[in-house]
Amino acid sequence: MDDIRKKISFEDLYIPGLPDTAVQIIAALEDDLCSVTKLEEVIYRDPALTAEVLKIVNAPFYASGKAISSVADTIMFIGLGNLVALVSVVALTHQCMSGNIDKDVIRHLLAVSAAANELAGQADAAEIRREVAVVAGLLHDIGKLILFESLPEEYELMKDEAIRSGRPFSAVEEEALGFNHCAVGAVLAERWHLPPIYQYALEHHHDKPISADKLSEFDGLCYLIRVSDKMVLDAGIGLGVTTEMDLPRLLEVLGINQSAYDRVAKNVAGMKTLPV
Repeated sequence: MDDIRKKISFEDLYIPGLPDTAVQIIAALEDDLCSVTKLEEVIYRDPALTAEVLKIVNAPFYASGKAISSVADTIMFIGLGNLVALVSVVALTHQCMSGNIDKDVIRHLLAVSAAANELAGQADAAEIRREVAVVAGLLHDIGKLILFESLPEEYELMKDEAIRSGRPFSAVEEEALGFNHCAVGAVLAERWHLPPIYQYALEHHHDKPISADKLSEFDGLCYLIRVSDKMVLDAGIGLGVTTEMDLPRLLEVLGINQSAYDRVAKNVAGMKTLPV
């Protein structure tokens, strides 16, 4: 691990720019006459991206058998304010999938998105919005994809070390690189000009202390992603292990009872077979 740290700095990473389709959606949204139909047309221009959007947005409903069958339904479900973030992360994952990306990372993102969607529906906290939870779940570990794309050999070494040692992947990253995927993801979100709540969640979903203050939307999303991430890792979906020790307190703050958590966990466990 020390040898990696000597060779790598944050500046060595390739942080991609905003995908073309997302740029086109931003331009369309700036038009006062913008409509769902017009946004559909922008996305439909890229058939491969369209298929990927529908596949990914349906992941939260994989276990239930429900389905979103059109881009229009996707837009209505996710909301205009989250469309750029959704299309951006889908475009990046689609690009990565054309290479030799670790598909366990993609499966983990989809499962956390699914868990966050269901748990947001169970939370008493009014600050938790399901459409934001879905996108944050998809985004939360996007920094790992950047690391894999930029540093494939080093990534595999870190992955092997995390498996061998049984430590969280983020701890191995910190030891090897001096930074982790959370910092990388936050830089990506800033470069893509994603809403501040996503930048915040990407950076702090592992390290945000549980506050006794009134729950804010930003902190609530971080806590929800922490709970979802633990649930998914406990189901064996993803790399490494969880060291989350504050689940009861997190559930209390979010207003999610244990029986609801267990019910969602059972659904998420079925996502180990989710095709990617």
